[in-house]
Amino acid sequence: MQSDSHIQTNDFEVRTLCQMSSLFSLIIALLLVGKTELRHNNKLSGAHFTFVVYHNPPYDVLTFGALGNYSHTGTGPQWQDWLARKLNVTVSYMALNQTTIDENGGSNVELGLRLVANKNADALVNGMIATPERKKMVDFSYFVWTEPYTMVVPRPGEVPRLFALIWPFQPIVTETVI
Repeated sequence: MQSDSHIQTNDFEVRTLCQMSSLFSLIIALLLVGKTELRHNNKLSGAHFTFVVYHNPPYDVLTFGALGNYSHTGTGPQWQDWLARKLNVTVSYMALNQTTIDENGGSNVELGLRLVANKNADALVNGMIATPERKKMVDFSYFVWTEPYTMVVPRPGEVPRLFALIWPFQPIVTETVI
């Protein structure tokens, strides 16, 4: 069985795409719903949520101070704070530092999932791969917006479209202009 750090390292691109697509889906979904309607009709209005977070740059960057305080920066807290304002909820973070992880054994992912499963926190905000073992612990709710991708391949003998912006004409026309 592979360790979580090995999985995170090898699947960085997949995690990046999943997190970006989830961000886009949340933004699009919330923009489709009117601001007034969302503020007054949601059942979350006024609720407080505790999110578990660990150091996962560039999404969640935790910098721990000497007195036990920390700063939480990156793209994750930006969209989480925006979403909290949009839904009229409050959010607090439970930061996992290396000492806490070492005391409880396992990895940051396992500890975060355990805290959510034991109802000590409401959600784990870092992206991860939903393995069968992890799905047994908690319910994964992850919004993903997908869009078809198209690849343009030139026909044999056709000029590649890669140079379309810097080479708009056939070579003879370009030489004549120069």
